[in-house]
Amino acid sequence: MAKVTIAGDVKDTGDYSQGKFVNVWEHYVGSDGKERNRLWTLWMEGDPGLEPGDFIEAEGTLSTSAKEWTKDGVTRHIVSHALNSVSIKQHKPAMPKAAAQTIDEDDLRKYGAPF
Repeated sequence: MAKVTIAGDVKDTGDYSQGKFVNVWEHYVGSDGKERNRLWTLWMEGDPGLEPGDFIEAEGTLSTSAKEWTKDGVTRHIVSHALNSVSIKQHKPAMPKAAAQTIDEDDLRKYGAPF
């Protein structure tokens, strides 16, 4: 089996019979120079403690499957990407929204604008 390392942002998490699955958006530049996104599903034993918006780097064994879906009468074919036997190499929790929007009242009084 091929061992793969990915890095991206956690989209969502869910439960399955043996633990949790985590969907991760990987951002990369394609061969045509355009920015692309690839959705990965990570199958994990136990609860890894990940939340939507977290950044992770993970390693695991590659699994793919062909999928088909129809939207507005057009049938599309995609390849679903997954990692099994996952180990988290790096985890950066998402910044809480309250912390991201904090305004320093002291700076506002002193300088007329938040910094």
